[in-house]
Amino acid sequence: MAENNKNLKKIQQIVAHKGGGTILSYDFSTLEVRIFSAISCDPTLRDVLLSGADLHCNTARYIFPELKDMSDKEIKEHHSGLRSKAKSTLFGLLYGKSAYNFSKEWGCTVEEAQEIIDKLLGAYPGIKTYVEYQHKFAREHGYIVDVFGCTRPLPDAMLPDTKSNRKLLNHAMNASQNSGIQSSASRMAWIAGTHIAEEMLMHNLQSVMIGGVHDSTYLDIYPGELIPVFKICQFHAGTVPNVIYDWMNGNKMFIDFGLGQSWGREMDIKSFEEKDGKFILNIKGGNCNWDYLKRELDEAYDYKILEMKDGDPIPPEEREELPIEVPTQLVSLKLEFEDPCPNMEFKSKYFVGNGYYGKREK
Repeated sequence: MAENNKNLKKIQQIVAHKGGGTILSYDFSTLEVRIFSAISCDPTLRDVLLSGADLHCNTARYIFPELKDMSDKEIKEHHSGLRSKAKSTLFGLLYGKSAYNFSKEWGCTVEEAQEIIDKLLGAYPGIKTYVEYQHKFAREHGYIVDVFGCTRPLPDAMLPDTKSNRKLLNHAMNASQNSGIQSSASRMAWIAGTHIAEEMLMHNLQSVMIGGVHDSTYLDIYPGELIPVFKICQFHAGTVPNVIYDWMNGNKMFIDFGLGQSWGREMDIKSFEEKDGKFILNIKGGNCNWDYLKRELDEAYDYKILEMKDGDPIPPEEREELPIEVPTQLVSLKLEFEDPCPNMEFKSKYFVGNGYYGKREK
């Protein structure tokens, strides 16, 4: 596994722009959980997601009484193992894991695993309601439907519940609850990506979409096109979904951005703002090599460094073979660009229900 991860990092670092360009990435924040929260109408889960609190820390507080009065920071720093356990429990239940599966994973008894599961179901009752509904629908119809109306045939879900059919039936039941979520998440990401690619063509941009992995997408930004591409991605992936999808039931989708010199080396964009013809990016530390990225930006942009806080040097064993002397990590960074498109109009329109989102020319 370690060797595979090392090889993946090497492949990711190959995907880089040379000569004044950058790599921009965006991904939907906890997309599958947010979709589940929307279609299950679980109010507690929705409120946690809308508040911006750490979902998995919140879940851990429900499951483990000793964490009840601790902050997110305390849990992350001192009880990361319990947070990870809460996270795996939540996702495991959504995707069909049983108490027996959890007991094997955690090295505890089935009864102890079930006790943890019961606490989580008590905190988020929508999980049980959703799972029971999906199982019932699949048993009656032999298929499931995602939020976009796409179906997945599950003929085994209609088999008689006998010992000889148990394995096939269990597999179909698991598929009935996880496919509805995963299919909806993949389709949402695919729709947004399609419109982003179309929008870039409509604006005659030379930047291109490299590809993506599930809800994460990577774009090769042509020199000078960072700001318009960023706005296009924010609009079609971060703004439009919260307007056009009525099944979201008050939930909101959020996207996270990354900026770097390669797929495997990027900084996290914490926030952005448009002000008086300027476009400001607030960046927090990541695993990007700032010295190298700065060379790329210097070739293509007129920008200012408003704030910059250095961190510790990157350990030698983690350094890339780059033409720099002292690689450093960054804690935070604020960059100000001249805004080339302060009143950008978006041309790619979504078709929803009986009409288009926005006006479409004949």
